[in-house]
Amino acid sequence: MKGDRCIGPCLAAISNVAIETNIRYWSNASSWNNSKVPLAGEDIVIPSGQNFVYDLPVSPIYNYIQINGRVTFLETAPSLHL
Repeated sequence: MKGDRCIGPCLAAISNVAIETNIRYWSNASSWNNSKVPLAGEDIVIPSGQNFVYDLPVSPIYNYIQINGRVTFLETAPSLHL
């Protein structure tokens, strides 16, 4: 799957950013740029190139989620909700 999105006028060329090979686990504070796992009501932006695995068994209700990188669900978890 590939998605492109412009915010504002789409006059600039779209750059292709490679996805990092290391995995960032959603539940691990060190995975996040601010070293905090997002809390309920927060806005979340996954930057281009970042590779997250969503592994929270119970999801807080977030205000907004923008995925510019990659988010996959933990394959070994029986039931995950985002």
